[in-house]
Amino acid sequence: MSRTIAVVGAGAAGCMAALSAAMNRPAADTRILLLESSSRIGAKIRVTGNGRCNLSNLEILPEHYFSVGSSDPMPVFGKFSPQELRAFFEERGVFLHSRGNLIYPLTDRAETIAGLFERELEKEKVQILTDTRIRGIRTEGTGYVVRAEDGREFRAERVILSCGGLAGRNLGCEGDGYELAGQMGLTVTACFPALTYLKTDCAGLNAADGVRCTAAVSLYDGTEKVREEAGELQLTRKGLSGIVIFQLSHPAAALIRKGRETFVVIDFAPEVSHEQLLRQIRERMKRVPEENPMLSELFFGMIHPGAASMIIRSAGQVEERRARKLHPQEIEDLLMQIKSFRVRITGTGGYEDAQVTAGGVSMSGLTENLEAVSRKGLYLCGELLDVDGLCGGYNLTFAMCSGAVCGRAAAQAQDERSAL
Repeated sequence: MSRTIAVVGAGAAGCMAALSAAMNRPAADTRILLLESSSRIGAKIRVTGNGRCNLSNLEILPEHYFSVGSSDPMPVFGKFSPQELRAFFEERGVFLHSRGNLIYPLTDRAETIAGLFERELEKEKVQILTDTRIRGIRTEGTGYVVRAEDGREFRAERVILSCGGLAGRNLGCEGDGYELAGQMGLTVTACFPALTYLKTDCAGLNAADGVRCTAAVSLYDGTEKVREEAGELQLTRKGLSGIVIFQLSHPAAALIRKGRETFVVIDFAPEVSHEQLLRQIRERMKRVPEENPMLSELFFGMIHPGAASMIIRSAGQVEERRARKLHPQEIEDLLMQIKSFRVRITGTGGYEDAQVTAGGVSMSGLTENLEAVSRKGLYLCGELLDVDGLCGGYNLTFAMCSGAVCGRAAAQAQDERSAL
């Protein structure tokens, strides 16, 4: 069996795994082989953070992550911490800076991070084979054979699966890793898109297409509040989007998959109380002359006019209707919708619109070094695992930290084997 550590998938997790293995390789003749299905490594890195690469966060906590099963990402950070991750880049000449808790390369270019991986992998003499999609894996002796789609086979003592998930199919992500993990008898949970938009049956949504505003959004399981987030909300013909919605997409999708009655309640003026809005409306109604304003004008300066149109239409009113023709209670009912606009959620965007995949290989079948308990010498990392995080650098942090853990452990395990 070849003295080879094979890494399948050259995204953030795979690049870090290959580098970590190379930096800890037990002997100069140990080959580190990085196999990538696309024509270039780091394709998904290059588009992350709208091309700016929000690579980490100053605050990494359990509540920033989800799992379909019972996978816990925090032990990974005990083996390779976010602080070590930042030091990894800084020691190699990449300056970092923060916006709040969000960590970016000082260049604000994702290409900086992808380029660093390319440079360091070449420096560490990692053999990279692109346009090599792996379709099969089997045991042979004390090692493994991975089989490419074109029939080529690669033998290795250690294999690291870092194939990513199903999000980003235009970047070559097809969920190959789930099939490979299944061939090795590992448990794969149900998967679904996360960090994506939410579909609704809101009749007035077309009136608000393209609206971007700051809002507080609460997710409900029937009458029980599940989670609340605040941030940028985007309204489109397709549904509700924006970072605030992405943060709610995993628990919303989980509720929908269980057949639960799923709603969000939107506060379009989170920094203003209902009482303040009510006083303002009452003052306006006192001042309006006989040629009183239309409903579309009544909420001027309070919320985005597109959001106001959606609220008015959803209430069955006409924007051109004169305000004085409504009973004061009708006006106050409309005003209430500014603070608590209720929308039923009917589904989520697909993988083509998602940033990450929820679900994956259960970590309950892995050791603290992310080695399969039932398959010695087989390691798994990154989005392939049943861990997904919120927006804010959490997913890249887990991908790269888990890759570092796998690479180092695989190299150390081979060193122990060589010493026998």
